[in-house]
Amino acid sequence: MPSNTELPDRPDPSLLHRWLARFSVDRWLVGFSGGADSTALLHLLARIPNRPDLLAVHVHHGLQTEADHWTRFCQQQCRRLDIELIIHPVQVVERGLGLEAAARQARYQALEQHLRAGDALLLAHHGDDLAETLLLNLFRGAGLHGMSAMPPARRLKQGWLLRPLLGLRRSQLLQWLESQLLQWQEDPSNQDDRFSRNFLRNRCLPLLDQRWPGVRKRLADTALLLQQQRDLLDAFTRSSLATMRLENGGLQRDTLATLSPQLQREVLRLWLHETTDHVPTRRKLEEIRRAALSDQRRFTIPWQNHRLCGWHDGLFALPRCQPEPGWQQSWDGLHALQLPDGCGMLSLHPPAGWTDPPMQVRLRQGGERLRLPGRRHHHALKKLLQATRTPPWERDCLPILQAGDGEILAAGDRWISQRMQTWLEERGSRLRWQRPWQPRTMRSTSHGDLS
Repeated sequence: MPSNTELPDRPDPSLLHRWLARFSVDRWLVGFSGGADSTALLHLLARIPNRPDLLAVHVHHGLQTEADHWTRFCQQQCRRLDIELIIHPVQVVERGLGLEAAARQARYQALEQHLRAGDALLLAHHGDDLAETLLLNLFRGAGLHGMSAMPPARRLKQGWLLRPLLGLRRSQLLQWLESQLLQWQEDPSNQDDRFSRNFLRNRCLPLLDQRWPGVRKRLADTALLLQQQRDLLDAFTRSSLATMRLENGGLQRDTLATLSPQLQREVLRLWLHETTDHVPTRRKLEEIRRAALSDQRRFTIPWQNHRLCGWHDGLFALPRCQPEPGWQQSWDGLHALQLPDGCGMLSLHPPAGWTDPPMQVRLRQGGERLRLPGRRHHHALKKLLQATRTPPWERDCLPILQAGDGEILAAGDRWISQRMQTWLEERGSRLRWQRPWQPRTMRSTSHGDLS
């Protein structure tokens, strides 16, 4: 990965291309708001010869009366550059986050929806943004990870999130736009000092600049230096984490207990970061650490849209499961069936139609019995779950497939009846229950650094 010192230090397509060429991608997706920063980035990228495919994505928040005008401006710019533009409307719901944070979260969720394997999402954050983020997180009491929370490059899904302008000041971008006679849109909300970032940008940093000229550049350089130190810490922590991973995605509690408290916190932070895409607060992290080290063999801690579950010698990070009581649905097997929230999905590979009549799918209620292949008698599902030490979250979300005559056909894809097994073999198909808590590809990604 290119080092921070290799970031372009002036708006130059050739320097930009040299830095971006280090990342082997098939397509560049640019978050294009129509503001000065993203306009500069889009025009710089458009001037790079032999570049990957270029696509602009405009997120329409609908929060300003000028929002439709900005969308039309983006359309005009992309037509002139012969660049495809996707307009993605979103509905911003605060949910206690505050309008600024909620809009940012909605924006990133929208942008990520258009990412494919091998894509890079390019954002127009610059050095002034980096300085502001450093101070904002410092004022919030963040540690090393918080203050280094806007890296130039990081993995995102099966591609990259890249910020190639972090080595530039906003004044450099404005000067370049003016020299190229390019237009951009100004968001009037940027002058609203009720928002913390605007207050810092409009009132605090100009005062600091008067006392310490060039302070924004030094703050940005400090943030980049902290990122290098964070990467070293993460590399050391990852080697410890590798020794305590369980095959099912959990974490060995006994091995965690052998580490120092400081390393325990770093291992938990990195594991949760990679497993859930989120990083807990210090208070929540300490609550999780203490529970993981306790003698309790079974516990649950709610957190964000997840739950941290202790189960015997393992610690597991799982999505919240809130199925509606009495949920039941018909299924013909021809299309994947989405189960209730947090319970995953059922599918047949290849698809096959069960039509006599369509089977019913519900969640486990208790008392189910089924006859397994090669057995004469029916087995109680409860006994099968106990014998295999199936964890409670899998029991709670276990989908039960039932024929029209009431016979239990399968319990997820773990226990399949003789009747259904014969039916699947005749069609060359297999049943798959995709669990949302199954281990995912290792990744380092978090909305916490999307400022």
